[in-house]
Parts: sequence; C-alpha cells; structure tokens
Amino acid sequence: MAASLLRRSPILDVQVDLENTSAADVRPLTVTGELRGDEESTELKSGLARGERERVVLHFPEAPPGTFGLALRLIYPPQPGATETVEQLQCIALRAGGEVTPPIAIHAPDLALETTAEWPLTISSTDGKPHHVQLWIEVPRGLGVSTLSLAVDVDGKTPSVRRPRLYRGKIVRGARVGAYVMAEAEGGTSVLGQGTIEILPDPALLPRLRLPLAILALLLLSAAAALEVKARFA
Repeated sequence: MAASLLRRSPILDVQVDLENTSAADVRPLTVTGELRGDEESTELKSGLARGERERVVLHFPEAPPGTFGLALRLIYPPQPGATETVEQLQCIALRAGGEVTPPIAIHAPDLALETTAEWPLTISSTDGKPHHVQLWIEVPRGLGVSTLSLAVDVDGKTPSVRRPRLYRGKIVRGARVGAYVMAEAEGGTSVLGQGTIEILPDPALLPRLRLPLAILALLLLSAAAALEVKARFA
C-alpha cells in the first residue's frame, strides 16, 4: 500500500494505491482509513484480481499543515484453506502542507506478548517546551488494547510514559506484527511510532508435557537400573 495527499482544503483527499501481490483473487475488498480520529471507508465490490492494481480516494476533514499518521486497513474474505477474515494494517506518515519540524518525539518499543502486557510508550518534547499531546493507537486484528486514544501532558524536560495494555485475542502464536501509535501536539503536527509485537508460544504447553516427561524419565531410570543389575550378576 502507498498513500499520497491530493488536496488539503476544504477537504483532505488521500489517494491510496493498492496492488494484489497474493496468489489468489481478493473479492470483495474494504479499504478503511483513520486520520486524526476520523474514519473513512470504501468498498471495492469487484475486489482485486491476482496482480491487479487499483486506486481509491478517501476523504477526511481539513487538517492544518503538518505530518500526520494515516492508519490503513484492508479487509477481505478468508483465503483458500483459511476461515478467518483477513485484515492488513499499515500506518503511513502523510505530510499536509509545508514541512514542519515536530516539537515532540515518541518511542514505541518492541514487545514480547504471552497473553497480556503493558506497552510502555515514551513521549518527549524536542523543543524544550511543554506540550499537550493526543495519542491514537492502532493494533492489528486479533490483538486488543485497553484504550485506542489518550491525552498526555509533556512538561518540556522530563519524558512522559504511558502504558496501555495489550491483549492477545485470536492472533496466532508465534506471529510477529506491527503496532502503531500516532502522537499529535497542539497545532496539528504528528509523529508516528511503531513497535513489533511478538506473540509468544503457548505457556501452557510445558505444564501439559510434565507428566509424560516424568513418566519417560522414570522408565529411563528403570531401564538403566536393570542394566546395572544385569551387569553386576553377569
């Protein structure tokens, strides 16, 4: 996916370029975009054939000059052999108007997730001034989050940390997915942070193996003892 700005005023128009690089046709296909808390969707009923390209335009309220995080989701029916609806998530930094130096920075670390864990997000001022910051969090399908948006006050000197909690839903064990956070300071300038979430193996697997492993160990000990006795009296 790629996105570019067509018009900023009076309506912000975003062009999204799509290409089906999979081995199967995708029909139908829904494209959903979220920008600064506003959501817009469009559906391609005919979808995309294998190797086909298409362009769609999403419309959002006018935005001030700056850089914004655009969250794009592609939603389509299960692929052959699968049962779950597919959702692809990608966030793109979109510049509206002239280049503006962001007065804030955000760090979204990678995280290993078993069932649930806090995701520590660090927000800091880059110009030494206090800022009121709005955060929007985007996670892929099958992963839950305790809040999708929250406000943070940064004092200009000490970074602020917020810890939204992530939850494993239906996402498969062993998956590595991207989670995104968009931070917007007053005046509209945004920065985009991304972390990789690694879904750990089932923690209950080892407890289920304890009894079989213990029985196997006893059998091996018994066999070793029998061989020792046989060797002594041979």
